[in-house]
Amino acid sequence: MRKRREVTVPRTPPILGAAILALLSLFASQAMATERVALLIGNSDYVRADLRLNNPRNDVFALSEALAVEDFEVFETIDQDLAGMRQALARFGDEARGAEMAVVFYAGHGVQMGGENYLVGVDFAGADAEDLKAHSLAMSEIRQRLEASRVGAGLIILDACRNTPFADSGLARPGLVRSRGGAGLMIVYSTDPGNFALDGSGENSVFTEALLDNLGTPGLDVRLMLGRVRQQVVLQTGGLQVPWVEEALLGEHIISTKPPQTVQSDAIAADIGQWRLASRRADARAYRQYLSSYPDGMFADVARERIEISVKDPSGSDDSSQMLLASADHDAVNAALSALGLMAQNGSSPRSATADTAEAFSTYADQFPDPDAASVERLFSDATRTSMFLGAITGQRIRTDIVALRSVDRAQALARVALAELETLAETNPEAKDILLKGRADLAAIEQARATILDRLDQSRSYYQDLLSRTSRFIGSAELGPGLAMARGAGAAAEADAQTKRLEALFIQHASMISDENDGSYFWLEDFDSQG
Repeated sequence: MRKRREVTVPRTPPILGAAILALLSLFASQAMATERVALLIGNSDYVRADLRLNNPRNDVFALSEALAVEDFEVFETIDQDLAGMRQALARFGDEARGAEMAVVFYAGHGVQMGGENYLVGVDFAGADAEDLKAHSLAMSEIRQRLEASRVGAGLIILDACRNTPFADSGLARPGLVRSRGGAGLMIVYSTDPGNFALDGSGENSVFTEALLDNLGTPGLDVRLMLGRVRQQVVLQTGGLQVPWVEEALLGEHIISTKPPQTVQSDAIAADIGQWRLASRRADARAYRQYLSSYPDGMFADVARERIEISVKDPSGSDDSSQMLLASADHDAVNAALSALGLMAQNGSSPRSATADTAEAFSTYADQFPDPDAASVERLFSDATRTSMFLGAITGQRIRTDIVALRSVDRAQALARVALAELETLAETNPEAKDILLKGRADLAAIEQARATILDRLDQSRSYYQDLLSRTSRFIGSAELGPGLAMARGAGAAAEADAQTKRLEALFIQHASMISDENDGSYFWLEDFDSQG
């Protein structure tokens, strides 16, 4: 376990600030770089009584202990003004130089002004925007410090959108504004743009409590770990608070490097995971590999259809396809072709009709008795129909597992209370020891079941978000109407049919709501919670 250090920074007159900053940088630059470092800033005790918060300092202390267990060198600083935050950041930047992972966490008040996010120092007592800026640390300074330190992975975590009088008084817009990080950085916001985060009624904020619950999960990539954090916050707040993430991390990064707990292999999670890989590759071999493992899997029928399409010899002309696509939105066309399994998914779509796009569209056209009947508009409608079907299957899986997760959480809470009582009883009653062992085994089984459900949700949640992001690129051009509903087999039960239609309609609603501001957030997750 690494040491925790409190960064004690006295509030300094501006004249002395620059000199102290230079001395701190000179001293810190002589230190060896630490592999995993964290700077935690908690501003609670604001000069203005109407700005004081209960939990930021508690959040820092709790997170400091959790990160120290994970072998982080932790720097804590509490109730700082702008000069104090800058000095702590400067020292941290030198400690972080060349680090494997560097985390900056801020809890307190944050505002957006002029497209920039500011973290408010505790000494702010003014009443105008310029004074607010003069007492606040721009988030861009944190980003620049991490970029200059050349860390392997830089995480900026902001639990800084508490409800404040700033917006009501016109000093600043509510919440924080979206800010993209550079390569190797991940920026985590406790709630979505323009909204407020809850300080919480307990010892920690709602967001930090979720972070503490998931941060120590062994062997979990930071993206999945934060996915669980976001999921927990959305479900706990009934969708009132939706954390979101901007990330450009390279490779896998794990906070808890302890040996992963043994989770029983779950066929459903593996099914979704292998389908995601196959659909990204979008070739017959990948679909055959999926079917060899899951001949009766969730997506088996779709895989068989795509194999059948892929083995047909194209009869259409790529030249005619290029002419047809010349005036089309090529980003939307490529997304639609990918949705139909006719193009591999890649990070970016070409801005002009390429040979690959034309070839894929020709394959699509060959499915029609008359290939000339194919059109871009029909492509978008067919892609939307397929996406609705996949979204409904995945949405049902999410809904089922959220119900299961809530049930297991209740069982876990009861088991922990019962186990604590048994441990107390066993101290004075030897006969209770056998029951105590049984109680521990029962709790372990519940925790194993919970881990399996979370693993399933990691896969289904991520795939549903992928489907939404892709569908949003072409749904605006699709002809939406009653005829878009999936065709049903005559033997389908009416109730199941109605449920599927509701899930398809919900998917279309979610995809239509995707925007630059919310893409990647889980604003839709609450709609799958029966208790929401």
